[in-house]
Amino acid sequence: MASRYIVLGVLVAVCLYVGIGVFCGLTRTMGLHSVSDCPDVSLSNRSEVEQLYESGLEALAVGRAGEYYLESSMDAGLPLVHRAALHGHHEAMRTYRGFMERLGVVEMLPVDGLSSGDAAVESLMWELVMIHLGVEQIPEHDRFRYAVLLDPERGFPADYYEDKTGIGWRFQMMSPWGIRWARDQAWAWRSCFDSAVSEPYRY
Repeated sequence: MASRYIVLGVLVAVCLYVGIGVFCGLTRTMGLHSVSDCPDVSLSNRSEVEQLYESGLEALAVGRAGEYYLESSMDAGLPLVHRAALHGHHEAMRTYRGFMERLGVVEMLPVDGLSSGDAAVESLMWELVMIHLGVEQIPEHDRFRYAVLLDPERGFPADYYEDKTGIGWRFQMMSPWGIRWARDQAWAWRSCFDSAVSEPYRY
């Protein structure tokens, strides 16, 4: 009898662990992920941040075959790239965003502790951050929709999500709550990092 309770206890613990993990990976999609202030940084030297990014790339390259990466290599490398991005490294932002978009939007797979939906909105958030910084440009054919994404004071028109072309095809992998989070988080971080231009994006 005691062994049954032990097994039951283990199963409950595993279910709670898995459930919490899944829930934490869905907070952006469910509109439950808070908007944070500027990231805490532990490196003040640019060369250290560059080395951090290079270490991430080296870890990602282990076992790589063309465009395909080992899951173990992504587990090792992406956190380093993400940390470099949080320190304001522009190429790290671009690399991390690329992985989030490819896996979350294109392949619809979880990545770096995020569900595919949360990875999709994470990629959007970093894209908007880079536009704010002048690192990325707004696609000319999607200027109207990006204008909404870059200014939290603008409302979302009723037909905002109807067009499935351009950025619209990516919206299909995101929830409206996740898109709002991406917009708000990018806005909160727009002044946290060095800009690539003398004047960041203006509205």
